[in-house]
Amino acid sequence: MDVTKRNLEEAFRLLQHLVETADFIAFDCEFTGLAQRESLLNAFDTPEERYVKVKQSSLDFLLIQVGICTFKKTGKNKYEIAPFSFTVFPSREKFFTCQSTSLYFLANQGFDFNKLLLEGIPYVTPADRDKVPIPPDEPYDPNMKAALVELKKKLDGFATSEDGSANDADEESPGSRNSMEIECQSPHLRRHLYHYVETRYPSVLSLENDAKKKRMVAKRIEQQDECIRRLNKEGFSYIMRMLSDSGRVLIGHNCFLDICHLLNEYLAPLPETYGEFKQQVTALMPRFIDTKVMASTAPLKDLVPNSALGELHQKISQKPFSSPTIEFHVAFKPYDRELAHDAGYDAYMTGCCFAALTEQLSKIRSSADETTFDSELVKPFLQKVFFLKQFDIPYLNLGGSDLAPTRDHVFFVTVPDEKWRTNDVKQVFNPFGDSFVGWIDHLSAFVALRDRSKAAKAYETLKLHADCRVMLYNDYRPEMKRPAPADPDPLAEARGKRQRPSAEEPAETAASNGKAKPQECNGVCQPLKTFDQLLQWQPINPLRAQLSFINRKRQGGPQLLLCHDYKGGYLADRFNNGTEDEDYRFFHWHLVDLFVYFSHHLVTIPPAGWIHAAHLHGVPCLGTFITEWDDGVRVCNQLLQPATWPSVADKLVAIATRYGFDGWLVNIENVVQADQMSQLVEFVKYLTKASHASNPHAVVVWYDSVVYPDGELQWQNELNDLNRAFFDACDAIFLNYTWKEENLQRSAQMAASRKRQVFVGVDVFGRGCLGGGGFHCDQALDVISKYGMSTAVFAPGWTYETLPAEDFLTNNHKFWKQFEPFFSASLITELPIQTSLCQGCGKSRFENGTVTSDKAWYCIGSQQLQPNVPGRDDLVPTDETAFSGSSCWKIIGEKNSKKEIDLFLTDIRLHGVFVFRVTTKYEKDVTLSLYLDDSECLLYAHSIRQKENGWKKRAFYIHLDNADRLKRIAIVVRFGESTEILIGHLEVVKYSRSKTRPMRTGAKDPF
Repeated sequence: MDVTKRNLEEAFRLLQHLVETADFIAFDCEFTGLAQRESLLNAFDTPEERYVKVKQSSLDFLLIQVGICTFKKTGKNKYEIAPFSFTVFPSREKFFTCQSTSLYFLANQGFDFNKLLLEGIPYVTPADRDKVPIPPDEPYDPNMKAALVELKKKLDGFATSEDGSANDADEESPGSRNSMEIECQSPHLRRHLYHYVETRYPSVLSLENDAKKKRMVAKRIEQQDECIRRLNKEGFSYIMRMLSDSGRVLIGHNCFLDICHLLNEYLAPLPETYGEFKQQVTALMPRFIDTKVMASTAPLKDLVPNSALGELHQKISQKPFSSPTIEFHVAFKPYDRELAHDAGYDAYMTGCCFAALTEQLSKIRSSADETTFDSELVKPFLQKVFFLKQFDIPYLNLGGSDLAPTRDHVFFVTVPDEKWRTNDVKQVFNPFGDSFVGWIDHLSAFVALRDRSKAAKAYETLKLHADCRVMLYNDYRPEMKRPAPADPDPLAEARGKRQRPSAEEPAETAASNGKAKPQECNGVCQPLKTFDQLLQWQPINPLRAQLSFINRKRQGGPQLLLCHDYKGGYLADRFNNGTEDEDYRFFHWHLVDLFVYFSHHLVTIPPAGWIHAAHLHGVPCLGTFITEWDDGVRVCNQLLQPATWPSVADKLVAIATRYGFDGWLVNIENVVQADQMSQLVEFVKYLTKASHASNPHAVVVWYDSVVYPDGELQWQNELNDLNRAFFDACDAIFLNYTWKEENLQRSAQMAASRKRQVFVGVDVFGRGCLGGGGFHCDQALDVISKYGMSTAVFAPGWTYETLPAEDFLTNNHKFWKQFEPFFSASLITELPIQTSLCQGCGKSRFENGTVTSDKAWYCIGSQQLQPNVPGRDDLVPTDETAFSGSSCWKIIGEKNSKKEIDLFLTDIRLHGVFVFRVTTKYEKDVTLSLYLDDSECLLYAHSIRQKENGWKKRAFYIHLDNADRLKRIAIVVRFGESTEILIGHLEVVKYSRSKTRPMRTGAKDPF
């Protein structure tokens, strides 16, 4: 049955009945595409990495058809079925991605795109469904306020009366027991009444507007129509919620992508981490089976040469399988031909395959009992989904621990340039037998030896290879070292026996903990050093920052650009999964508006860790495009050809898009031919426009260097007619450091309304800079602030590069404190707030307060959200210990005293029930103090306390009836004998349980 919005209600009533009587339900989905090139799957992806890749690359495609087929068993291997094909299309504006090959394929299969656009079933996304309606502004007129109070009373009386009438209702008029007219001429009052009914009586009343008669009609919702009302309101999302709540076994085929889309579009937004995703699946789809896992697992895999759905459906009609006998429900016509890639037909094939595979398992096990879909035969397959294109993990276990095979025969290999191909890598390992190569990006790959016994010899021979860098997998990714498993493969029972591992089927190790680090990228980040490398660059499975841009609210005033130039760049930070080292880290993100990763290579690509950390704090991250000296002259001669510079600009935009950063600092520090200067201006203008089209957060900054129109290299130290053309062509200018106050005077006058886009350079190393840099940067900042322009601070890694490393945190605190009087902090504007306060670097690593590694650790990509409050001497970071990660924050006080410390400045509208959790150590007592619209609200009611390795966990709840704004979050601590208190974790989230305890707010201070 094809279902569109025209016959949705009829189909829903039928499906509702069929679901109640079904033994199992098969499903399938069709999309506008499957996977984007930048997230090519790697054969050695961990479950965490694969989840992040799918979430990052595939959810931009649109789910356009959902197939649902109910199966009701009517006899031995006999079923009554009902296949539905729901064509779905979003009701609100939605940007989505299309893959040309997928659209062509669907069109070739007869998919009707006109029906999709004109008759597609609308739906409400989880984000829209969970939005709290924001009330209109209160009426300012006293008479209107009084009228609103009376109208609300009238609605209350009508909604709560047993006979459906109200005192003012016209008892004589027909239907008045179920409807009531309200005289309401004011549009503002009507908005208030809509909001009142929607929030107070959503399932009791509906409100309609009669504009001609300037009145409204309130109607009682009939109980039997409640499902239809919700269907009309939520669309296909309501159908998916019905299936989720049905308790029936759901059957898919190779359905990981299907499950991700169904959850994200209709049930709940996908969480950031794989561990949270598994919990979400358990809650919303607790019983599903993937027939591809069944067909790929012994003993069935020996009978199925090809487990693709079409081939599998053909195979079950042949011996030794027993194809099920199918009868169509009376409301459905039997299929008279194959309809491959119609979602309803594919769901029908999936269900038939499941029935036949289950029947065959029953024969193999010689089970005399009637096969049921809760039997021990199928239980091992529950919550397992096929792991596509994976070398040694056949499935994802979304209901339990994942397989974690030993990879002591696997190597991480970096090749010298992108000309190397698979055969070149195989040739390196050829003396040790056959190998498998899984590319990570164009310069690195994982290599697995087929013969495990030769792994040690291969490493000893190749670790000093002249061309390639070869590392053991477990050295490259030390977190993958795990002890031997306590429990073997959970599907071994389905195979009929416990199996010993072989070369083809490695032994599994202890399960993954399900927690993916925020960046989860493979490889080592490297720049592009030559113009030929830039021209030849192709997006082959590039590295990406695995965190989307999180918005923060800026409070106006001058901006701060941080230009990170530290020992030439690409040191410990180039390892995207971290390294056993200590190095410079930055965490004063609340002061910064732009972050530039700088080096003297032609194209500087920011490492994924820096991109993650910047985006986590709402800061755009830029790379650098630089040409210098004689080599720069040659590059510019090639670049500034009319046929070349547009393609180079497109390459730079593509690189930023693929790697997930937000734009470029353009620095041309060499002489340029005068007749090419107009081309250079056009290049900058085109790069800026193309960057904006690709990324809403994109920024292109010009560095004050070569001048227009003669092309001489003359640093101006000001904005003037010689660099104005570039300032007009892009978003901002970065002035050189050797300025005088008169330079700033002229710059401010020329910039006029764009003064905030003029970034005045301040060199922390003090080379010709006013004040001499270092701890005297505030002298330069004081002069800059007189003219309302912004600041670009260059090389703040000075605090680690030139001063003792053991004093870094103290010196860094002192250095950034001088910036605070000149720049306002950014405000957090959205929930959830969840942070372990880890800075991404420390002397050891911790999990739940327990040391997991006593070696130094540097991984800037694992940095968590940092406090965004002005620095103070009694709130400082520490890398000596942590609750989770490698560092935390410390409050310093006096014995037996009480102290309140601000942690986060916010501007978040709160409405409903929220939970605030905090994990601390050494304190006598603790609570949280919140400021709602500048009024303090102490939270202590219903505090839940737990202890873990000396750390105390507490949860506080608050119920807000009004849409108050959360302005800041402070922690209130009471010291005991210790003068230091550690903060290891803090979070603020919407409370999700449907029933909550009674809450109290505004109570007196418990101290």
